[in-house]
Amino acid sequence: MAILSEYPDLVKSIFLNKEDNEAGIYGLRFFIRGKPWVVTIDDVIPFIGSESSPSLTYARLADMPAENGAYWGPVLEKGWSKVKGSYILSEGGWVENGIGALLGFPTFTFYSSSMDSTLELWELMKEYDELDYLSGGGTSWWGNSCGIASSHAYSIISVFALRDQSGVIQHRLYMVRNPWATTYYSGNFRSSDSRWTDYFISQVPYGVDPTTSQNHGIFFIPEEDIFSCFVDITVGHNRDSEGFSADWYDFEDDPDAISERSYSVDVPRETGSVYF
Repeated sequence: MAILSEYPDLVKSIFLNKEDNEAGIYGLRFFIRGKPWVVTIDDVIPFIGSESSPSLTYARLADMPAENGAYWGPVLEKGWSKVKGSYILSEGGWVENGIGALLGFPTFTFYSSSMDSTLELWELMKEYDELDYLSGGGTSWWGNSCGIASSHAYSIISVFALRDQSGVIQHRLYMVRNPWATTYYSGNFRSSDSRWTDYFISQVPYGVDPTTSQNHGIFFIPEEDIFSCFVDITVGHNRDSEGFSADWYDFEDDPDAISERSYSVDVPRETGSVYF
């Protein structure tokens, strides 16, 4: 959900009815085993705390200040919990599973054990970022040297370079966000790092101030340290700009329904195209 939230139009694509309604009924489209399914829920959301000071039990997007108090997060979470059978069963998971279930996008995962060059990975991720592909990193259960949470998924918001006054690249970075909106990242380019000069700060995408962004869970990882923090990075292939259409057709009255069917598609590759 945190990765998805960077793309409001993709969030809206999940909701069949995109506005509040008096009936409190919402239809959401998920992808189950790659096929779109519609799940209907009501707007009864679990809370904890007292009646005078309630707090959402799970997704906390609606706990933001009033001007950011959208409640699509708790509604989406409830819909997915219905698919899984309960809130507890829907907790956790892998980045690729979340992207696939929410959007139907194909994904590809880079593993630290299979990458020879972090520079090569950064260059690929930069290309994917420019194509508006979704991406996220996962940490191991045994810990990391970056000071961030174990067994956790993070959004990769941007992949960019910092240049000197002559335009020469000095540092290659990933902008990362913890969906918990907190971070204890302790590596190079942390918020208190003296490397953050005014000139470098001015080059950070989206006007983010790296010296205070930790208050929103945003931090920055140098290209060469990426696998000191993450054991894998997953990319979701956003195909909307390529004219992809999610039209599905069921094979009805199939006389051979018991047997397995397989279908294959040959995808032409053009120079410069990115395919998984």
